[in-house]
Amino acid sequence: MTYRWSNIPAIAAFMVGSCVLAQTLNNGTFVGIVIDPSNAAIPAATVRAIRQGTNFQRQTNTDAEGGYVLLALPVGVYTLEFEHQGFQKLIRSDIPISAGQNLRVDAALVLGSVSETVKVGAAVTQVDTRAADITATIYGSQVQELNLATRSFTQLVSLLPGVSSTQPQQPGFASNATVPFSVNGGQTPSNNWLLDGGRNLDP
Repeated sequence: MTYRWSNIPAIAAFMVGSCVLAQTLNNGTFVGIVIDPSNAAIPAATVRAIRQGTNFQRQTNTDAEGGYVLLALPVGVYTLEFEHQGFQKLIRSDIPISAGQNLRVDAALVLGSVSETVKVGAAVTQVDTRAADITATIYGSQVQELNLATRSFTQLVSLLPGVSSTQPQQPGFASNATVPFSVNGGQTPSNNWLLDGGRNLDP
């Protein structure tokens, strides 16, 4: 009985860690800095992320150095709003974010009334400046509309840059038994499949 109870903290820690990892992998993050016309940081500016086509939104304020971070954002296309008293409100729209992506979006506010608005279309470089990870997202429209010769969802991996596959391109259960993908010249046994943040490989 004592032995069983002693394992509960370890099990709980593993479950919490798995949940945190899943949230990190399945969501994206916006980071950036808000400045004025003289390139000085604007602290306490309001930054709001609105997921287009939904009611989801998340808001934060910039720190003393003008920086902000918006964590755990569901994958989608967003509108970012930046505002502070004494400056025109800046709206940047049509900014897509993928799972596991850290996307930097800076804002330069113009002097004026907060009731005045400056709208800017998406012109964000899709480069993760906080990590060396290379990520991509396969969207639902691709899953629904693309024909898969092997009838295996794993064939969709070949859509990503740097991925090559020796998987037979014909239907059949035998072709789905393994996942022989090479990423950027790596060995196929080096692939690690995750499902909701947890490792998903047969022993």
